[in-house]
Amino acid sequence: MVNSSQTDHTRSIESVIPVSSQKVLFQHVVSWLCSSSARWVLLALVSVVLTFPQVMYPISSGLDSSGGFAMNYAFAHGWIFGKQIVHSYGPLGFAVSPNVLGHNVAWGLLIQVATKVTLALSLMRLAQLAKTPEGRFWHNGLNVVLIVYLLAMCTLEWALMLSVLSSTLIAFGAVHSNNLKGANQNENISRPPLQWRWWLTAVGLTVMAGLIKPGFGVVTAGMLGCGSVLFSIQVRRWQPLAVTVLALFALLAVWWLLLYHTLSGLPEFLTSVVMAAKGYSAAHTQNPPNNWLLWGLFFVSLFWFPRWEKNTRVNWFYGTAILATLMYWKYSMVRQDHILMFFNWLMIFYGALVLYSRVLSWRLIVNVALTFLLLIGSMTASGFNHIKLLGLKQSSQGLPHFIEWVQFGKTVEHTHQETANALAVDVLDDELKARLQTEEKTVGIYPWEASMVAANHLAWKPRPAFQSHMVVGPYFDQRNQTALEQESLAPDVMLWERDHRAGPVGSIDGRYLLNDDPLTLQQMMSHYALTDVTDKVAVWERTDDMPYRFESVHEENSVWGQWISVPAIEPGSVVVLKVVYHPSFVQKIKRALYKENDSYIEYQLLDGSIQKHRLYTDNMRNGLWVNPYVTRIGKPLVKGEPVLAVRLTHSPSDGFADELNLTWVIGNPSR
Repeated sequence: MVNSSQTDHTRSIESVIPVSSQKVLFQHVVSWLCSSSARWVLLALVSVVLTFPQVMYPISSGLDSSGGFAMNYAFAHGWIFGKQIVHSYGPLGFAVSPNVLGHNVAWGLLIQVATKVTLALSLMRLAQLAKTPEGRFWHNGLNVVLIVYLLAMCTLEWALMLSVLSSTLIAFGAVHSNNLKGANQNENISRPPLQWRWWLTAVGLTVMAGLIKPGFGVVTAGMLGCGSVLFSIQVRRWQPLAVTVLALFALLAVWWLLLYHTLSGLPEFLTSVVMAAKGYSAAHTQNPPNNWLLWGLFFVSLFWFPRWEKNTRVNWFYGTAILATLMYWKYSMVRQDHILMFFNWLMIFYGALVLYSRVLSWRLIVNVALTFLLLIGSMTASGFNHIKLLGLKQSSQGLPHFIEWVQFGKTVEHTHQETANALAVDVLDDELKARLQTEEKTVGIYPWEASMVAANHLAWKPRPAFQSHMVVGPYFDQRNQTALEQESLAPDVMLWERDHRAGPVGSIDGRYLLNDDPLTLQQMMSHYALTDVTDKVAVWERTDDMPYRFESVHEENSVWGQWISVPAIEPGSVVVLKVVYHPSFVQKIKRALYKENDSYIEYQLLDGSIQKHRLYTDNMRNGLWVNPYVTRIGKPLVKGEPVLAVRLTHSPSDGFADELNLTWVIGNPSR
């Protein structure tokens, strides 16, 4: 017997949608479910679930982890990048590792999943456009394998890069003309129309990549720019390139307005991106030995394939992707322990090439084998003989990550527990923490342990370049100087972590911490007094008394490699040496295209010992800490070994003029 309420419900549906229309709708649904489009959408959904990103990350201590926490904190509190904070990551950088702060997890997951879905759809569109005549060795099964492989290989950064590459190829690629018969060079190729939807997708993803990490934004812009240039040449009009450039800046402005409801900070953000790109090649350089014969053969193998294969799609792919690939190689080689990132990108590069070009020839197999053999040989010669598929390792946890998302409440609880365990090492003593919280003091952290803010629930008010190792040029040091000079921008208290992964006064890569950000340190000494010292931190409190005053005393010239006598000083005073060096034009080109090699400062102490540290040459003009040689921050502030002389040296492969221009600066305590 049929229930009367069910009958009424059926009649109500029929009154809105007639039976005949319901049948037609049902037929359309069934037809779509049986279509190839439905299979592709299903593949996209399954692939995204199987490679699902980690939903949330615990807050933990450490240099990189603190930087990740800072990105999350900045987004949750609406800090304006470029104005209040500058870093190698951008306003959306938190999405790489979202913490349970504000709505970060939801936004981070949305960005990651949306990027993966866009990547899946763009790869499927490439596969659909790469149909081959019957009888050729090419099947949908191979497309499926390639798409799943590429999705599995991609972390968020690589997913953005590959999404921009595939969207650019769809938008501008000559193979997408309706009049195209095949892919060989001798076939007639007419001018293709611009695929506007995919062009907008490429522009949007490029801007988002730049807002997540400006360096990746530059790389993806290289892909989009090369695609625009090739298309402009093909249609013999410059408008596509000009419109693309304008669209990038326009969409960046729109993003900025959505984030902050103002354009304030955007010019400073763009300036910081340029300055960071300029300084990174020297500030963070690592220089293990390289076998340049192997590297040269690697590039010959990489570049030779298009000429060998003689295929239009291969040429178009290389024209779009190769500049960005070279930029990524340079980025990886600056910190040469990052070369694994380039290795992983090259695996993605060749997978996308096969999917796009339809080429699976013996020439490709030989080229891929030779290219990777030479790359592994070059890496081994540099001391990196371990291979890790970073994206594949992360994607292999996709299903557990998806389950964590389904069990969201339980995951949040577990993440909070992990955070509490990880931050235990950063908890301050009860008396200091209570005083900072009770008096509602704003706090800055030096040199980089921002996670101390989370461990102690402090009111954070950082200097713009809030981690000393990220002061990758005088511009960032001057931004910090300006902020610490103004009471409205400066924190009430600076907490100097007394011991960290590089030792009490060490910095990354064997640098001396007191030389990382000279103007920042001088401003701290001028506007803050050291009031308390615990096992964990030295407490500097802001004062109007100017504890130290710095003034230039005299100038002289010297040369690289020569010992420079240090002026005698009174106890409690400090000596700072401003150094101007002169790189040659060739050296500037080398640094722009590759990197700068190691430079060092040596301290000759009164006891006869010599201490040697890596040096960042750009920041020398702001002042090197010379005397005394401090080994631990405590009371008195400048207690250390007297320095008799210093010597500056550089790698013979760097083209510097011998002459150095020196300015001696003395910092005297107020009496």
